[in-house]
Amino acid sequence: MGVQGTRGKVKEKTEYSEESIRRVLNLEYLSDPKYIIHNLYVFEWESDYLAKTKAGYWYEVEIKISLSDFKHDFKKRDKHDTLRTGRHQDGWGGRVDGLRPNYFAYCVPEHLVPKVEPLLPEYAGLFGVSEHGHLVNHKAPPKLHTEKLTDEQLKLAEKFYYNWVEQRRKNREHEEIVREFRREIAFYKEEFRAVTGYDISECL
Repeated sequence: MGVQGTRGKVKEKTEYSEESIRRVLNLEYLSDPKYIIHNLYVFEWESDYLAKTKAGYWYEVEIKISLSDFKHDFKKRDKHDTLRTGRHQDGWGGRVDGLRPNYFAYCVPEHLVPKVEPLLPEYAGLFGVSEHGHLVNHKAPPKLHTEKLTDEQLKLAEKFYYNWVEQRRKNREHEEIVREFRREIAFYKEEFRAVTGYDISECL
């Protein structure tokens, strides 16, 4: 088991969160991938971290920051059926094919590794993030299949488009919240001036 670092630099201790672990994966997991995708439904579930290499293989990493969060993931039975076998149960009790990445792994804070390792399924790899923010490879993810799924098979253009539309909607909501805060601040500044006779900036 080795630590993948960036030029041997010692980092300060990390505060574990999904976002901080994702940043480590972005920097240290794969070398020069074609795509890196976050929180998008490319397969039939939302992927925390998903990357496509220039060779055409898909790598997914599920980020978990607590043991209960890790255990909860296995309640998604269709997802894990698909990861394990390439098939899952349909609504009529039959079995249907499902698309899956070529490699799948979990990534957790390093202190959780001893608790997660005994529960790890055979089809998943395991990475830890050290307290100094480096990626540690505890189990390389096994190859689930060799098919090179195309962007067309996964309808990536359509999924990227709708993700962009959703992000624009969220951005407009955030902009409106900021405008409302600015209106409130301007109102309170005027109230302060009316009561005291001073501009608030003169009193700070």
